[in-house]
Amino acid sequence: MQIHATAIIDPKAHLSKDVHIGAYSIIGPGVYLEDRVKIHEHVVIKCNTRIGEDSEIYPFVSLGESAQDLKSIQDNNILIIGARTTIREHSSIHAASQPGKQTQLGSDCFIMGQVHIGHDCNIGNHVIITQASMLAGHVTIHDFANLSGNVAVHQGVSIGKHVFVGGKTGVRQDIAPYCSVEGHPARLLGLNSVGLKRHGFLFEDRLFLKKAFKILFMSNLLIEEACKQLELYQNPMVDELLQFARNSKRGLLRKL
Repeated sequence: MQIHATAIIDPKAHLSKDVHIGAYSIIGPGVYLEDRVKIHEHVVIKCNTRIGEDSEIYPFVSLGESAQDLKSIQDNNILIIGARTTIREHSSIHAASQPGKQTQLGSDCFIMGQVHIGHDCNIGNHVIITQASMLAGHVTIHDFANLSGNVAVHQGVSIGKHVFVGGKTGVRQDIAPYCSVEGHPARLLGLNSVGLKRHGFLFEDRLFLKKAFKILFMSNLLIEEACKQLELYQNPMVDELLQFARNSKRGLLRKL
């Protein structure tokens, strides 16, 4: 281990092998740092935060602080961060707002500087959140989503897999998987074609998604009517789009 002499480590914290902790960082009780976690200078990690192996936390990051929620009950609130995740300078991720609940950030994520992730958020794997974006409480972001700079996401919104959100976008409604959005308020630009190609999606699957996109967002059908047509495609990616649309709680963004 490499622990700077000025770091403050609570005796009830658990440090696995080859952990690095920089100068003036504070590690609270119940914090669990897995193998090869690197904590830079001036980082504060509060109780009941777990950070997965090979993750790296940069200076002036705050993790596991109490929820910014007037109804919050602070007792055994949890923050889980997956393996190989990077969190850059001045970002903050809050613990859950209720005892025994958790805020969760997946593996292989890249969280850039000055990002805020609120209480009870559930962030998937391979998610990128760019500079100065803000997530309110109870936001869900699925795998491989990419949020550009200065994005603001309303409480309770769900953002689907492989979604691309352009800079300075205000997101108030759920965004279906594989889509690209931009604007304030957000509007659909189309499928995230660039992202799908980069991740090696087959041409046939992308073609199915294009047809499904037209039915769901360009046909003027009601959501349930469009979903019934999507059932006929029997394609796994279209099925994900279908289930997301049916499970939407904030209302599916359909504005082009």
